[in-house]
Amino acid sequence: MASTHQDPAEIRRRSRVRGGIGTALMVVALALHPGLSLADTHASELEQAVAWITPQVGPADAGAHWRITVGERPDLGKVIVTMPPELSRTAHQSALRTAIAERYPELVDFRDKEVRPTSLGCRYPICDPPLRGGNLISTNVVSCTSAFLARSRTDAKLYQMTAGHCDVDHGTNWLTAFTNGQVHVIGAVHSSHFDLSSDASIIRVDNPAGWRARAWVNVTDGLTTTANAQYRIVADADVKLGMRVCDTGAQLGGTDCGTVTAVNVTVDYGDAVVAGMVESTLCAIPGDSGAPVFAGHTAYGLLSGAADFCDSFYEPVRSAENALRVNVAHDGG
Repeated sequence: MASTHQDPAEIRRRSRVRGGIGTALMVVALALHPGLSLADTHASELEQAVAWITPQVGPADAGAHWRITVGERPDLGKVIVTMPPELSRTAHQSALRTAIAERYPELVDFRDKEVRPTSLGCRYPICDPPLRGGNLISTNVVSCTSAFLARSRTDAKLYQMTAGHCDVDHGTNWLTAFTNGQVHVIGAVHSSHFDLSSDASIIRVDNPAGWRARAWVNVTDGLTTTANAQYRIVADADVKLGMRVCDTGAQLGGTDCGTVTAVNVTVDYGDAVVAGMVESTLCAIPGDSGAPVFAGHTAYGLLSGAADFCDSFYEPVRSAENALRVNVAHDGG
């Protein structure tokens, strides 16, 4: 169920309504290695140092492109403060560095590195990187929902899956927005089917390093679901009659769950007949096409269409994989 005439400006408008991007301070927690022993008083000194430095990080970083991070290393008996190199550092950051060095000459180690941590935030129906399933994607004429990440069986190239009938503007780049309203290119459709074999397509991911794609689905709060923007996909499988499955469509309003009511269903959409579909009680509206269908961290399919609001059809994931010669990506951690 693709939704037509959704241009990038509309994505930006909806994104701004949901607010701007926040910047999270990302600190790596490192476990104490076996065999190491630190006095409680020394551990307390580390905590006190971090507690003194932390409130000053935000003001020091104000207006700076590169940012400061602070974390404890109990195994080293040190607090590690990562700061921009001198030539990239602002006056406020340099002042904080001097103050920290004077107060904790032995306890703090400085590391010069240009870092700009970003959040992994989502504001349904969009997310900041990593690229994942369950988000609004569009071209200039159609909008659908991103499904699972997949890799080619021949060269391991990365692709974003969605419904095949979404490919009405072949060759045009698909776009999605970040939570700050900026619109970014994913890539163009590489291959698609909307025929007897399947209703599925794969979109090239033109900037894998920038997208930092993960095999996640954006799951929202619902009657039987808990919000988890990093819901891991670790397997893919065929469904069985009566199974409970869920999906996150970009237009419905969030994650919905239902029951599989029929398998091996032939659906006549008028412009194409698709065989081997699964029917379920998942609710869906236009724009939800391509939504990832999942349960128990397992990929089961891609939403295709509906006979009624809560009588929908989806493409089985194994059928889509075989038609497109890809394997759904599984999250390794």
